This record gives sequence, structure tokens and C-alpha cells, in this order.
Amino acid sequence: MDIHINKLAFSWPGASFELKIPSLEVAKGESLAIIGPSGCGKTTLLKLLAGMVLADSGELLLGELDWRAQTETQRRRFRQHAIGFIYQDFRLLDYLNIQDNILLPWRLTQDCGLDHSRARARLEALAQGLGLTDLMSRSLDQISSGERQRVAIARALLMRPQLLLADEPTGNLDPSNKQRVCDLLHDKAREHQATLIMVTHDQALVDRFDHLFDFSQQREIQSGKEPV
Repeated sequence: MDIHINKLAFSWPGASFELKIPSLEVAKGESLAIIGPSGCGKTTLLKLLAGMVLADSGELLLGELDWRAQTETQRRRFRQHAIGFIYQDFRLLDYLNIQDNILLPWRLTQDCGLDHSRARARLEALAQGLGLTDLMSRSLDQISSGERQRVAIARALLMRPQLLLADEPTGNLDPSNKQRVCDLLHDKAREHQATLIMVTHDQALVDRFDHLFDFSQQREIQSGKEPV
């Protein structure tokens, strides 16, 4: 999914914060790391990309889709079918076990064309890749914060989204699992030609991305990585 941003501006009502992005281009299947100090608007940018909030002015296009031309129902349905969002605070449901948390997007997405056996096969593959196989029947209060993060990642990947938005997906993980999760995100994005956008504070990971957007400089800079 191509991303095109031009002269984008957004502000929260009643707050002094204002987000401005002069320009940003990411082609389908490419990856972008977003860095910058706390409070600069990194998570807000992900929400704008997901259509959770709408820009005040400027252009933000996902392919040919303009969020401001869509109704709230249309935006929600598009997110369900085409976008995977990994939240920094996980957004898991306490009353569901690990398996059902991961399967939740499949249960909520209407007309997704994915039957139970294929959804189960995807679940098992993701659980194996993320080291969650032995945790499927457990509740959230029986697993660690790092394990919850991996559950949130599996849930976001289940529907094989065209756009994968990740807000600090490795923030609660130890070094070995950081690399494992980063590998999985890139592998799954390449496998399904998805665009990967990730907010991170981990400088050790940014060289793996095709592009880097630094909020402290308000511009896109080269990551030094050859496009794949």
C-alpha cells in the first residue's frame, strides 16, 4: 500500500500540540522507521495513517484512499480488512485467553473469506514464530508483559494486512526477542507485500528499514539500507 503525505497538519482540540509533516512517501512493500523524542507526535502519525483521527489540512493518501472522503463505518471496515495495528499498550482483552485474543480480528471482520481451518493454521504459525505455542489456553494475568506484546503482534498479523502499523512493538522485549520480533515483522511484510511503519526508540533496529523519518528533524532521511 503506497503512502503519500503532503503538507499534513493536525492538532488536538484544546491543546497546544500541533503536528506538521511537509512530505512523506512510502511505496507499497517498503518499510519506514519513525523516531523522535517523546511527545513529538509519533503515535499521532500512526493514528492518522489508520484513519483513527483525521488531518486538519493537507494530503494523506493510502493508495488512492483519502480518509476524509470516507464515512466512519467505511473507515472502520477498511481498517478491519487492510490494517494491522500493534499498540504500545497492547489493547488486549482481559476476559479472553491468548488464543481468542489473537483470533479476535478474524471474528470481527465481516466477509473476510477466511474459514476456520485457515484461521487456525495462521494462528498456529504465528504462535510458533513468536514463541507462544504453549500459552494459547492461558489468561493475560498468567503471562509476562513481553509475552503480552508478542500476543498483540500476532493479533495484528493474523489478517495479513496491507499496512502494518507498529507502535514500539519491541519496547517490552529482551534483546533476543527484539531481534526475533523485528525479523518476523519484516518477513511477514515482505511475504504479503505489505507496507511496514514502525515507531521505535531502538537505534539498533532502524538500519533494517528502507526509510527513516526523524521527528526531531521533521523530515525523511535515508536509513542506509538498500531497498528489498
